[in-house]
Amino acid sequence: MKKLGIAILVLVVALAGTGYYFVKMHPELLAGKSAQSIAETVTNTISETFSNTVEKITEVFDAQLSASAKQDDGIISSLTDSDDIIYEASEVYDALCEGISAYETEVTVVVPKEMATEGVLNVQFYKAFGDHPEWFWLSGSGSWQLLTVGGITTATFTPDLLTDISNVHDMAYRLGIFASEIAGGANQFDTDFEKALYVHDTIVNICDYDTETYDEAVAAGQLIPDFSYTSYGCLIERRAVCDGYSKAFQMLMNILDIPCGRVLGTAFTDTSSESHAWNYIMLDSEYYYVDVTWDDPIGRAPDMGVSHEYFCVTTEMLLQDHVINEDQFVPECTATDYTGLV
Repeated sequence: MKKLGIAILVLVVALAGTGYYFVKMHPELLAGKSAQSIAETVTNTISETFSNTVEKITEVFDAQLSASAKQDDGIISSLTDSDDIIYEASEVYDALCEGISAYETEVTVVVPKEMATEGVLNVQFYKAFGDHPEWFWLSGSGSWQLLTVGGITTATFTPDLLTDISNVHDMAYRLGIFASEIAGGANQFDTDFEKALYVHDTIVNICDYDTETYDEAVAAGQLIPDFSYTSYGCLIERRAVCDGYSKAFQMLMNILDIPCGRVLGTAFTDTSSESHAWNYIMLDSEYYYVDVTWDDPIGRAPDMGVSHEYFCVTTEMLLQDHVINEDQFVPECTATDYTGLV
């Protein structure tokens, strides 16, 4: 938005300068003409300048944003024969991250032509949302409004909220303080494995699986937009479903600078299956899966204590009772150095 504002300012100055230049430098062209005729002459000159300036600004923005959209942020899905969906980091992604993190309820950004569709823009939002588990006040959806003026297209995103934005700052402060306390406890250990284990066990010990909310959702045939699906629900309200567990774990790994992401899919038993979310982490340059939810014995065997059955497991082990959704970044987890150590 700052760049667009500067461009508009430049345009205004250019128009004013054109009018001044015309009157100052070409008085002979105006001599003997009526006020109406003079106005028409100046207007035509300014109009021509406006058109040329808009065209130049548009070219600059399109070139800049197209280049930005092609930058690789390190964890992107590979594309094959697809020009319609852009997964790479872009100025749209950056604007969403900056605006939503500042608690804005509308984020506007200039977009290049190839990104000016709601489907492509949603990919950018989903990526940003997936990278920021601390955005507990968002439901994970929203709406885009596209506007094209003078060849420049802007997109305004309005996220759907779980609570009034006026509540969010204080809630975020509470979450940040408590997350920092947990991270501080983890930092007493030397290795990333020990830090991840500490966070895993802490989440299981402080959070109860929100069986009541889950049962209500199943009975209603829908998901309830509740904080149990957020990192805030897990760490502050201390009740969550799998979304909340996995977002809390990812948030704390981010604070500890341990590479981590979320995985969406299905988990199944001999008698049932359900949509599920869990994590992957990187330890010593190798990936492992972690399912904090399924290591919480609540609802299965409360007397068994914290389980580590799904802490640092391989893809082969995970796929015995998990199915991974397609169209997402998923690492191949083959390392076993930290598997079964606890």
